[in-house]
Amino acid sequence: MVQRIKKDRHEKSVERRNFYISLFIMAIMLLSIVGFAMMNSNQSVSTEDGTIPKELEFKQVEQDGQIFWVAIKNYEIFIFETIDGYDARVDMQDLANQIKSKKEIKIYVDNDFESSDAIFMVDKVLNGLQITSEKVQTKTCDENTLVLTNNKSFEGNCMKFISNKGEEYKDINILVYHLVQ
Repeated sequence: MVQRIKKDRHEKSVERRNFYISLFIMAIMLLSIVGFAMMNSNQSVSTEDGTIPKELEFKQVEQDGQIFWVAIKNYEIFIFETIDGYDARVDMQDLANQIKSKKEIKIYVDNDFESSDAIFMVDKVLNGLQITSEKVQTKTCDENTLVLTNNKSFEGNCMKFISNKGEEYKDINILVYHLVQ
């Protein structure tokens, strides 16, 4: 009889412990869901030293003796270590003005264009500017299509980002500079 009472107490203790562990795990799950929902809201995102604003106009920043240029568009952060010569690239400024005038853009990546970094930056800046984009596989060249190519003789009435092989990332940074400033 004494053993049975001890066994019942032990079973109740185990059940109680399992109940509290289950509550603890459920609380963690609930807090994770709430945190994730708040992170994806249109409010500022918290960081260790403050908040990241949704928008920050293009400006010069100095940190630890180094000068950077920074802009934030729709929570997308753009940092430039140098902008020397960027204003002289009128071709990229003209392309940036064409892109800014659109609400939707189709992106065609030509077969010879292999810079995944440049493609990523195009997606990032279009998201920052809140321009809807869609990648197309068919060679298209209309006024709402941005073509990424290394082919200087690409024909058609589209927005052409033409860069020399190996210079795509440098050139895309110049285009992004003109888009976010």
